[in-house]
Amino acid sequence: MNKHLKYGLSFVAGMAFLFLLLLMVAALAINPNEYKPQIVRLVKEKKQRTLTLAGDIKLAFFPKLGLDLGRASISEFQGEKEFAAVESARLYLSWWPLLKKKLVVDQVRIEGVRANLVRFRDGTTNFDDLLRNEEENKQLRFDIDSVMIDGDALSFHDEMSGRQFALSDIRIRTGRLANGKPTEAAADFRLQSGNPRVDALFHATTGLTFDTEARRYAVKGLNLEIRGTAAGLSRLAAGIKGDAALDRRAGTLLAENLAVAVTGKKGTDDIDVRLTAPRLRWAADKMSADRIELVANVQQGDGGEMGLVASIPSLAGEGRAFSASLLNVDISAKQPGGEYRGKLSSPLSGNFRDQQFALSELKGTLAASGRKMPGRSIKLGIAGAAQLGLQPQSIKANLSLRLDESNIKLKAGISPFTKPHIAFDLDIDHIDADRYLPARTSQSQLQPQKPFDFSLLKTFDASGSVRVGSLKLNNIKASNARLDFKSGGGKLEVSEP
Repeated sequence: MNKHLKYGLSFVAGMAFLFLLLLMVAALAINPNEYKPQIVRLVKEKKQRTLTLAGDIKLAFFPKLGLDLGRASISEFQGEKEFAAVESARLYLSWWPLLKKKLVVDQVRIEGVRANLVRFRDGTTNFDDLLRNEEENKQLRFDIDSVMIDGDALSFHDEMSGRQFALSDIRIRTGRLANGKPTEAAADFRLQSGNPRVDALFHATTGLTFDTEARRYAVKGLNLEIRGTAAGLSRLAAGIKGDAALDRRAGTLLAENLAVAVTGKKGTDDIDVRLTAPRLRWAADKMSADRIELVANVQQGDGGEMGLVASIPSLAGEGRAFSASLLNVDISAKQPGGEYRGKLSSPLSGNFRDQQFALSELKGTLAASGRKMPGRSIKLGIAGAAQLGLQPQSIKANLSLRLDESNIKLKAGISPFTKPHIAFDLDIDHIDADRYLPARTSQSQLQPQKPFDFSLLKTFDASGSVRVGSLKLNNIKASNARLDFKSGGGKLEVSEP
């Protein structure tokens, strides 16, 4: 053997033996538990929270530098009540990067996570202080090879809405987490709530890229699946797919290939809703979107069927306001007694700050056909405008209608939504009401008529006026007829026709 090679191998073997000897000495000499008071004091000074390390801190030196904190918990901000706890938290570091002043966390494993999250009535949370940016040491670069988190339960109490949610069976797995490096991530958990009732399993996988220095974040190939009970639906199966990129420094958000699908059962009805949006973009105060389409179908337990297709070719906005040149809506329904179809279209505009939305030039038709309908068909033409307000709550409409041969003008309003008051003004030029009443047969004339059901008046709050230029009802003709009425508090007041 070459003499220099022999000396070289002997040197390497000697250094390896010395290195192992030093590790053994360090393991015997260093007791990390002696530093527990300093760690607790540092957390108290920096975060004003009490850290409790119930078990012994253990060190591992080979094959990787490891730190096992054991059981640990942390208190609420400036309090002693427990905020979060873990049964086991382990970190493994890479040796070689430490010599280059780089902190590379090879693996993070956290088990038995539990936490109590709260949003207070003023909108603040009990974890706001943990989200504040601390001044980082620029000489250290964090690079985590993988993260594994298994949690028992996370609870979230929202005092603003009075709702409470619980997460359990939490399982999170990631690949390498480093600035600018794409990775894969997967998460599973169970979400439960009493009001509204939610009991659903969530499963998500995605490609993930982030750059904390440039403040850019992206998800690629997001696939979120939800199964269980939620939103009033049983046998829920929902999915969200798409890509998204956020640049906080530039103030831009781009979402592409967005697809949302929801199926479930509501009572005896089967619900199927799908939403697609190829491209949504927010840049500074401006927003734009390509074609957005919503398709909904309901298969009713009695054999009926309802469908809706709504689409917006394009949408643009600035600030909190937006507008679309056209909103198209197609509706259809099949019932044992007939078939119904309709088409509506209008420019759409709105403002999220004022929470006001408008259909400025509403046009459309509604048609119904069936054996029991007058003339076996009814057709209604619609033109006008409508507004929706969320704050304050209101719906207003000013419509011109064409019902077969009758011209109708309708002004109507509903406010608020919780205890609605309906106000309307109806003006009809002429109408043959007998055409829309069920035909009488000799058998029906012999049968006693059912008494009117006035139970609706207990909750019906409305006021309005009806004017008819020419009216035919039960073969009685009238002209310039007017009827004013007011209903509320279980009473109905009607003026003399």
